[in-house]
Formats: sequence, C-alpha cells, structure tokens
Amino acid sequence: MAGDDAGRAWEAMWALAGDPNGPKRLRERFPRVEWPKAETVQAWIAELDHPMYSRREEASAALAKAGPLCEPAVRRALEGNPTAEARERLTKIITGIKRTPSRDDIAHSRAVQAMELANTASARKVLEEWAVGAEGAWLTVEARTALERLRSRGPAE
Repeated sequence: MAGDDAGRAWEAMWALAGDPNGPKRLRERFPRVEWPKAETVQAWIAELDHPMYSRREEASAALAKAGPLCEPAVRRALEGNPTAEARERLTKIITGIKRTPSRDDIAHSRAVQAMELANTASARKVLEEWAVGAEGAWLTVEARTALERLRSRGPAE
C-alpha cells in the first residue's frame, strides 16, 4: 500500500475493497492514531505561558515534534487571544510544520480509499474508528473526509 508502484497499489486497494475481510485486515494493519491526545496538546499549549522559561521551551519542543498532529489545535490557539510570547511560539511551530506526505501517510490514504470504495457497513465502521483518532493525523483527516463523502451518498451497501 505504501509502495512506489501506483499500479500495484491501485490493484491492492481494489482487492481490499472487494474482500469481505478487507476491513478487518486494514483495521489490524492500521490502528487508529492515538497520540498525542487532545488533552496533552492543550496542556502543551497552556505551558507556552508558564512562568518558567524551561517549561515554555519544553512545551514548544513537544509541539514542534508532534508537528502536523497538533496543527489544528495550534491554529485554534492562534485564533484566540494568546499572549505575545505564546503567539510568537505558536507561529514558529506552525511555520515549522511540513505537510509532505510520508510513506505511512500514503499507505493511510490508500487504506481509506479502499474502505471508501468498499462502502459496506463494516468498511464504514473502520472509517468511523479511524476518524476519531488524533486530530491532525493523516489517517484521521482522510477517514473523516471519506465519511463525509459517503454520508452524502446515502446508506452503506
């Protein structure tokens, strides 16, 4: 699913979409992204205003390391009314986030597409499980988008 051969990946997606065990196999292969928890990200954001410089630095480093996984929360924090220092740190974190898909991201996109193509009750259930993962995770975002498209089409086949 993450290979460079797009033709083989396409064949694998269709094979999984047509396989009654495809949803089970993909659920086992690609668990929901659990880290970082929303509460953890919020705690890091709150620490950006901590009186101790070392705590602010630790929080900045943690957010930067999480990168795209914390991007939605960081953007929301910027839309609020952060202090000047927090705004500077949040802006620096956003600027440092790279959204170039990794091999895992590509595999996640293909897994989501296979479940969307299947459009069965069990495939939708897998998409629903993935959709409640870590907010900024590629798998979570792709699953949420696929579910929106499927819901607009009506009930599962």
